Amino acid sequence: MSAPASEGVTVREAARALGVSRTTVQTWVRGGAPTCSLGSVGRSHGSRVDLEELRAWRAGRALRVPAPKSVLGSWFDPGIVAAALWKLYVRPTREDRTLPSWKLYRLAPAETAALLVDVFQALHREAIGRFADELPPEMTKLLSIYLSSLHRRLTEELTDAR
Repeated sequence: MSAPASEGVTVREAARALGVSRTTVQTWVRGGAPTCSLGSVGRSHGSRVDLEELRAWRAGRALRVPAPKSVLGSWFDPGIVAAALWKLYVRPTREDRTLPSWKLYRLAPAETAALLVDVFQALHREAIGRFADELPPEMTKLLSIYLSSLHRRLTEELTDAR
């Protein structure tokens, strides 16, 4: 027999009414779903939920929309991202590896450097809404690696053409 509406319904009754398993409702309760009372260990001591509040809570979770770019920009720290990309270029990615990623994956160092600068700019544009006006020092180093290699290749091509 059910308790009065003010005391809510059992997890089992809520599961039946919502067409989900009892485990699903218990997971929702552990995840912050509203309850009339939290349960304790033992039979007949389970959590009780207000069915309408639980429905509203589920609807609110289902209607979440992606955060606007202005909010996304608040998590993006260009300095941290640039430092992580630089470390990826110059150091092993894990302690059990002895080579930097570009060597491990047999990539050309200059092109890898250029790709990491592109990744930085893409992340910046996605988070802030525009490309970086000024590159952090780590990205400047990577860009310098690429441009030096490009300059060297062009010089060689010009020399060979003569």
